[in-house]
Formats: sequence, C-alpha cells, structure tokens
Amino acid sequence: MGGTYELFGVAAALLEEVNMVPVDVGEHLTRKSPDDDAGSCLARLVTALQEAKDAAAKQGVQAHQDGTGIVVPDGN
Repeated sequence: MGGTYELFGVAAALLEEVNMVPVDVGEHLTRKSPDDDAGSCLARLVTALQEAKDAAAKQGVQAHQDGTGIVVPDGN
C-alpha cells in the first residue's frame, strides 16, 4: 500500500503539468473490474497523465485531453 501513497504525489505533479478535464480524471480512477483497487486505479491515472505529457512533448505544444481522452493543443 506504500506505493499507492507515492502515486498521489506523482499524480499531483503530473496534474500540474497536464490539463486533463475532471471527467477524464474520474474515468481513470473508476474501477474497471472487481480486481481493481485504489492502487491500480491511481496507477492507471498516472499512466494516462504521463502519456498525455509525452504526447504534448512530441507535439512541442502545451496540450490537454479533450472529453474523448484525445490529446489536443490548448487554445484550439
């Protein structure tokens, strides 16, 4: 369970760098199977945030995920 607490800090830092709408954050934190627990859901959120950050870096622009989870440039 200690790893779960560490993921909170990672998620918080990534949320400062990546614009993700609250509904997408909630979607990643929602259990998808009976085997999911808080740690697996939080890990899924961290993965999605890191992927969004990496995609934005590849595009060379500040970006966010739209309601469908697709990374789009800010201001468009």
